[in-house]
Parts: sequence; C-alpha cells; structure tokens
Amino acid sequence: RTDVVLEPGSVNFGTVDKGMPAERVIDISYAGRADWHIRDVENLPAYLTAELQEVSRTATGANYKLKMILADNAPVGPFRGLVNLITDDGSNPKVPMLVEGDIASDIVVNPSMVSLGMLKPGEQKTVNVVVRGKKPFRIGKVECDSDLNAFKVQVPEDEKIVHVLPLTISTPNGTGTIVEEFTLTIDGRDEPVTFKAFCKVVAGT
Repeated sequence: RTDVVLEPGSVNFGTVDKGMPAERVIDISYAGRADWHIRDVENLPAYLTAELQEVSRTATGANYKLKMILADNAPVGPFRGLVNLITDDGSNPKVPMLVEGDIASDIVVNPSMVSLGMLKPGEQKTVNVVVRGKKPFRIGKVECDSDLNAFKVQVPEDEKIVHVLPLTISTPNGTGTIVEEFTLTIDGRDEPVTFKAFCKVVAGT
C-alpha cells in the first residue's frame, strides 16, 4: 500500500490584503518505496507558484517541503481549487491538494449598493457614499455606466484614507426602476472600483 500524507492537509491562505504576497508551507511524507519522487505540481492558477524541495529519503519513502507562493497581483475575492502533485507512482500518479483563500480589497465602498428609495419624477435626493482605503488615495474620476445623466457625484480632489462622496439623483420624467453602476478610477491603481445605486420612480399624487 502506498501512502502520501500532507501536513497540513490543504493550503489555506486565509484572508490576504490585495497587493500583498503570501506563502504557505506543506510537509509531504510518503511511505512505500525508496525511489518515489514528486515530478511536478500542476493545475496552478496564474497567481500561484510552487517551490518543491526534497528534504529526506529513507529505505521506505521520502519527505518533501512544498512552498506555495501567492503573488501580489491575485484578483480580489475568494478562490478555491485543486492542484495536483504529479508523482512517478503508476498506481497514484496524481495527488490532489486543496488550495483556498480570500483576497480582501484594499478599497471598500460602503454601501456597495446604494438605495435611494422611492422618488417622484423630477425629485432630487442626495446621499453620502463612503470610500475607504488602507492608505491615503486619490479618486481620479467617477463615471456612470449609462447615459441617463440622472446622477451627479462630487469628487474630492485631495488624497486621504476615507472619502465621502455626495451622490445626487435628479429623477427623470417617467416612472420605473433606475439602476446605475459607477466606476471609480483610483490614481496609481490598475483596477477600478465599482458600486451601484438604485431607486424607484413612482407617479406623484
């Protein structure tokens, strides 16, 4: 019987801030035969690299250290998947290993979905949207996804950790639900930040 033991049993990066590299080490032990080898690590996403090191070898097995390195350009959000250890054992050529974690955004919009409630045609309403970073940043511009021209956003010019954006809607004539997506361009940051706003325009009495 061949036996491969991973310690710990999976690679869990936990929560990692966006833009920060991270690494985890797995100890791999094998009992079965003296000339067993791990040849490769396959099925790695682009933002993960693997460094494999043989630590020791005995008459009945081998021990390896596997370092999993998370790149600083990993996309925001949770990730979870299987990578395969490729061995020279014909009866067990692929040993699957779970890799998971969550990349936390360095900039968070609160609320990410802005509710403006129920409004009448031609009504105006302003709410504040808070954009918070882990270090001071400057918002270059804010763009609307649609051409409704119903919203105005006041963009601060200074650089700080927390920005409060006054968001004003002037509802058009007609009734129905309005949903708008906003894209914030952050100076020095490749990926934009987005949030949405919605309201329901109902006939006035």
